Amino acid sequence: DATSLALKILGKPIVNTAILGAFAKATNLVSLEGLLKAVEERFEGEAAELNKKLVEEAYKEMEI
Repeated sequence: DATSLALKILGKPIVNTAILGAFAKATNLVSLEGLLKAVEERFEGEAAELNKKLVEEAYKEMEI
């Protein structure tokens, strides 16, 4: 549930990075490490850390 994860971690219903984490796990087209690096390049400071956490949580919770 991307919305619930985003609300829990970001405090806002912004699901983009959660969806990317789930996509990475479901398809194996993007590595988790590569995705986390992209988040670091796109965001700064706390926003980067929170979005990385969101990606990781969505990745872990994705069931294939």
